[in-house]
Amino acid sequence: MSQAISPFFRIRTLLFLALVSAQLTSYCQWDQSPFDSQNLWMQAEAEWEHHQYGSAMNLYSRWLQSDNENQPSLSALANFRLAACAIELQHADAENGIQNFMESYPESPLVQEAQWMYANFLYRKRDWNDAIAAFESIRTTRMPVAQKRELQFKKGHAQFELERYEDARLDLFAVMENPEESGKFAANAQYYFSHISYIKGQPQVALSGFQSLASNPEFDQIVPIYIAQLLHETEQYDALIEYAPTVLHEDSRINEVQRADVSRLVGDAYYRQQRFKASLPYLEEAYTFSRGRDRTREFAYQMGYVYYKEKAYRKALNCFTLSVREEDSMAQNGMYHMADCYLSLGEKDKARTTFKKASQLDFDRDIQEDALFSYAKLAYELTYNPFDDAIGAVERYLRDFPESKRKEEAYGFLLEVYMSSKNYDRALEALELIQEKTLPVQQAFQLVAYNRGVELFRTGNYQEALQYFDAVRTYPVDPLLTAESYFWQGELNYLLKKYTDATGRYAAFESSPGAYQSSHYADGIYARGYALFKRKLYVDALSAFRSYLKAAPEANASKTRDAKLRAADCFFSKKDFEAASRYYSEVIGSSDITEDYARLQLAECFGSLDRPMEEIDVLKEMIARAPQSSYIPEALYSLGRSYIETNQLPQARNAMERMQSEFPNSARFKYALVDLCLIGVKEGRDEDVLGIWEIIRRDYGQDAIAGDAFNVVEPILIDRGLLDNIPSGVGLNGDEIEERLFNAARSLALERLCEKGIVRLGEYIRSYDQGRFLTEAHFFLGNCYFDDDQVNQARAAFEYVLNQPVSDYTELAALGAATIAWNAEDWAGALVHYRALESVSMLKENVLEARIGLMRCLYLLENNEEAMTYANLVLEDSQTPEDIQRTAVYWRGKILLERGDEIQASVDLKTIASFGGERGAESQYLLCKINFDRKDYQATESSIFLLIDQFAAYDEWKFQAFLLLVDAYIEMEDWFQARTTAQSILENVALEWVQNRALAQVERIDRLEQEILLQVIESDSIPAIPARATSLPFDTLNTEKP
Repeated sequence: MSQAISPFFRIRTLLFLALVSAQLTSYCQWDQSPFDSQNLWMQAEAEWEHHQYGSAMNLYSRWLQSDNENQPSLSALANFRLAACAIELQHADAENGIQNFMESYPESPLVQEAQWMYANFLYRKRDWNDAIAAFESIRTTRMPVAQKRELQFKKGHAQFELERYEDARLDLFAVMENPEESGKFAANAQYYFSHISYIKGQPQVALSGFQSLASNPEFDQIVPIYIAQLLHETEQYDALIEYAPTVLHEDSRINEVQRADVSRLVGDAYYRQQRFKASLPYLEEAYTFSRGRDRTREFAYQMGYVYYKEKAYRKALNCFTLSVREEDSMAQNGMYHMADCYLSLGEKDKARTTFKKASQLDFDRDIQEDALFSYAKLAYELTYNPFDDAIGAVERYLRDFPESKRKEEAYGFLLEVYMSSKNYDRALEALELIQEKTLPVQQAFQLVAYNRGVELFRTGNYQEALQYFDAVRTYPVDPLLTAESYFWQGELNYLLKKYTDATGRYAAFESSPGAYQSSHYADGIYARGYALFKRKLYVDALSAFRSYLKAAPEANASKTRDAKLRAADCFFSKKDFEAASRYYSEVIGSSDITEDYARLQLAECFGSLDRPMEEIDVLKEMIARAPQSSYIPEALYSLGRSYIETNQLPQARNAMERMQSEFPNSARFKYALVDLCLIGVKEGRDEDVLGIWEIIRRDYGQDAIAGDAFNVVEPILIDRGLLDNIPSGVGLNGDEIEERLFNAARSLALERLCEKGIVRLGEYIRSYDQGRFLTEAHFFLGNCYFDDDQVNQARAAFEYVLNQPVSDYTELAALGAATIAWNAEDWAGALVHYRALESVSMLKENVLEARIGLMRCLYLLENNEEAMTYANLVLEDSQTPEDIQRTAVYWRGKILLERGDEIQASVDLKTIASFGGERGAESQYLLCKINFDRKDYQATESSIFLLIDQFAAYDEWKFQAFLLLVDAYIEMEDWFQARTTAQSILENVALEWVQNRALAQVERIDRLEQEILLQVIESDSIPAIPARATSLPFDTLNTEKP
């Protein structure tokens, strides 16, 4: 047995078989078997020659089983052919077959051919390691040159596949350096050699190699990609631009993915030469194809920059948006350019937001500085973003860039911001921080304090507003503002019912140097008159009102009329009825309204002047002109009394009976009963008198009015013998003691000695549970409790009065009970009492108060329809205070909005928004929401900016507006602005409800962006050998500032 040989050593001699095949054939024919064996051999050889390996394999096997013991060389050949057929047929045991042959016939000249066959078998199997070993085991000394070059190529290629690039290059270089010997393998070797050079970072070597293959049709689909890539990598941009038509022409065999790659490279070549217009179509083609596949941030930035340079700002924004989602230098540059795009498009609000974002990154200090300054300027110009306000921006600029060349400009700019910023508290704080209080700074401080005071006044924060008007005089540089600070403090104290303080402030205003220049000068005199009038200082009040009439006789018709009316009231209070009647007459003569109050008062003057006929005429005219007036009951009663005095008894009876029938809840009702008794006695209608007496006895038996009536009807009662069952109100049987006790207790209440008054009134009520003065006692007890802040007890006392027949105290008791219930937020209870007040009020101001209360309660109890009715009544009343008018308009607007009447609601909401304050902020937000619900997102954006500008101090509505702004941007598919605004909210607002909503919005933005940005363009064309990625590093892209 021969010595064992390794498989690879045995394979080396196989190639000799090819050289001796002819001799073997003749040798085989010389040493033949019997006829059958020879026939099988010939058939097997024929099948082998015709490549019928399956049949040949079967025949060789049969021949080996036949009588062939004397033909060892043919046996070796048959076994070789069996192994070769198995390899050709890719049998699973082919490898074993060839190895068995080489072990069995180590000295056969066919061994080298077997080795070659085995190595190629492994190569085709892509068993690269074993193939390399097999190729290396073959002796190449006598191997034909062409076969040797083939072996070198295949071994080099196998090493390439195993990434043994240095070893591969040696074999591939030998093949490509001998193209005539290598034949078709030369081009392949050149390709792989160039690819290795490409991978190993030898671009020029790779480029030369690929260029040598450019005309080879076998490589025309992939080699142009390498050439373009390498021209770009070696910065041969002109050559790449010149080469581009060769690659991108219509007949080119490259697929659309490769076309996009080459277009990107050509576009970038133009881009690096600053030839942006030329780069645009190439980059645009590549960018369009790259959606969802290779659209990197760098590519998006580059595409955006080209659009930006070509002034296609909207397209630039769409691209830059993809490049700014990280926090790096690219994002800072991208946001900076986005801001400039927004400026060019006239969208300054978005530019402001984007400059701010760029200024928050510090990768490029120059960009950071310029972005911050630009942001501060826009924040000042737009003045509506409390998260991005101008003051904070400029302060940050001065803090972060203290050595800036624009430092002085920033300081001057900051002063302008302070003076125009509407976030007054923060402006004042910032002004306090300025060490050197120059004249412009003092002027700014005074103006801001003044504006904040007025703002607080308009929103009803009266006590706080007083402090700001004090601050106005810290630097009294502007005499006008100094003077008007006193005026507004007078107004505030008046509203706080501090009439003495109000008088002092109005007087200080009038005496201030700048007062005469103020548009409020006359109003100050008028208001001082009212404050004095409220203090019952009628002489001083009269002087003030007459001064007002001299100072501004034509300034304000309504106030002129009212000043005359109050002057008349002052004369009336002084009992100068002649002068009072002149003023009342002047008011009536110059007015285009009914002037029911003035007519009633004029009639009183005539009555006091003993001019009853004139009194009667005025009252009759007043009743005819103002049939709906709340003063009609009083006018009818006074008319009846005048008729009695002039002995016109039928007319007197008609007046009293009309008052009785039409106004049964009037406080004058019981007095009319007494006068009807008097008229009946004078007319001799005793039965009618007794009927009226019975009503008085039954309904008012405990009222002092019963005594007055008794004095009238006493003769009739005596004549009829009806003195039994006299009601206690008549005052008999010890009533004098009761009356004295009540009067003493009432005096304490009237003198505001409430602690003692409560005790004495309580004693009276407990002692006289059927007393004549129980109603009055409960009323005064209620007043004392109210003054002593015992509001629950006060309410109970007032409600006792309301449960009695209507009296002189019913109106005021209803007002007191309603006020207490309202202050206790007992809307339902307040509603009952305001209804009572409306039904019994004689005073117009109380009718108005009742309707205001009814409007409020009905609205809060969600009885919107009736609330609307009363809101309209309140607004129709010319005496309604301005703040109540605004409340009525505010509630009416909200009710209309709930009804779905957006047009009419918008009118009211705009009115309220114009007055500022908390309700103004809410109204402006509702206007924003109306625009949003109409899908008018541009209008939504504008109205939100208006809200933020004018109502920055009202956090709830400011935050609601910003959240709505995010939703508007989402609907406009402006993801960058939506995300930026939402992130600004998250960074600046800690409130949980705001954070939760903003986070939900960010999640929604993420989801929507993914749906848009990850739309993949499918492609079935994949390059056989991928070229190097065409993504470019950001630091090679242009990052210049606009």
